[in-house]
Amino acid sequence: MKTITISALTILSLLSNSSVSSQQIKLPSAENDFLVLEKSPPNNQVESAGQTQMVLGRKIQNPYSVANMQKAFNLYSRSMKTAAPSVRATHQYIKITPSNESHLQLLDKLDAEGVLSLHDYPLDYEITTEGDYYVMPANEKDLYHPIYTVIPVGYKFPASLPYRIIENVYQPKETESDVESVALALADQDTELDCPSSMKCNDPNVLLEMFKNPTQKSLFGGRRYRPHGYVKVKNTETGQWEPLKRAKISIGRGIWWRYTYTDNNGHFTAPKKY
Repeated sequence: MKTITISALTILSLLSNSSVSSQQIKLPSAENDFLVLEKSPPNNQVESAGQTQMVLGRKIQNPYSVANMQKAFNLYSRSMKTAAPSVRATHQYIKITPSNESHLQLLDKLDAEGVLSLHDYPLDYEITTEGDYYVMPANEKDLYHPIYTVIPVGYKFPASLPYRIIENVYQPKETESDVESVALALADQDTELDCPSSMKCNDPNVLLEMFKNPTQKSLFGGRRYRPHGYVKVKNTETGQWEPLKRAKISIGRGIWWRYTYTDNNGHFTAPKKY
């Protein structure tokens, strides 16, 4: 089953004199889902009470690394009896390490531009416990923590903002969804492929055999959908659920995240299919 994570990051229009904490909710199917964000305390501050911390597990193989994507193209092309392309990085997965107020201002500017989706947790680790936050500052002076994101190759990143490249990655095109499915399987990631119980889909030989089976082959990229739904908040004064208007929503899977916005009815539609 595919899992798409939706994060309500920035509230642009909400009930007066209220605030909303950042939350992440899984959308497990193509059906409409209501994303529930509780109204925060009246002092306009997000508190840790009642919230849970995200817990990370083991480091996982990045299915979109150039090396893994090349393997996926090679395998797919072999099954299709075509020549495999040479994979070149389209993006870079990076770790930003702010250390002063100027760096934080640059991060705020990047976030406001909406081109990059910034995360305070590494994107190449298994999430063992979903939570409302990953880093909780110890005090008001504890401000400098790593930020993770993906930037396009050639992106004009602020020269004074320190970062390092974790990995060169390739973003599959919409027309390469079959290859992406192979890459996910090779990296032992979530997949809808129905592998034999005694075998694993990350075995290239198993994948090749599955391509020969018309029923299995149809699963490659054939069941993608565009997530959509509603975000609502509960008005604690009236007890009614009201639409979260013009909210900035970060939606994605793995290392790939994009922004979209709710409309005046609190409805959102993902910018791509998954």
